[in-house]
Amino acid sequence: MNEFYLGKIIGLSVVAIRTFVFDSKRKKNFEPGYILFSDKKSYLELEEQDEYSFHDCNYSARIIRIIENPEQWKLIMTDPAYKDSDMDI
Repeated sequence: MNEFYLGKIIGLSVVAIRTFVFDSKRKKNFEPGYILFSDKKSYLELEEQDEYSFHDCNYSARIIRIIENPEQWKLIMTDPAYKDSDMDI
């Protein structure tokens, strides 16, 4: 997994916004977890902030990681455990 700076995603298109679903019976209300880009290797990972470490009083605040990993990108796009998000943060 290689992390890189935000400038590398300039000009790329968003192709999917997905999340990992722990409960396979759940059919809706999926918050975004990953934003995948058109180069088939770059994605943003959105992680909830630890409420005890960050005190910004915003439940929707996220830690954003920019990752370049073609294998993980493909897994997120093809594994049925990852679903299309249908909610805002």
